Amino acid sequence: MNKTVEHYISELLFLHDCVILPNFGGFVGNPQSAKLNKITGVLSPPSKQILFNTNLKTNDGLLITHISNQEAIAQDTAKNEVEKFVVKI
Repeated sequence: MNKTVEHYISELLFLHDCVILPNFGGFVGNPQSAKLNKITGVLSPPSKQILFNTNLKTNDGLLITHISNQEAIAQDTAKNEVEKFVVKI
């Protein structure tokens, strides 16, 4: 693979609110609104707080399909790469 599974998780979290690592857990992005510090006058932009939920284990196909499309590989190959990544971590 040209890029890592971590890279693809990061890409998907930018576009989606949840990315599931099959049989491991899911990353959930909770949107945070912009904040103004009234004392310093500094405005912080909107962001996402990333949480990990161990109960989200069912493969929804998002990560594997994304890797398959980006790497131009078969979905079975992408699935194997994700499974290897899960074993590694």
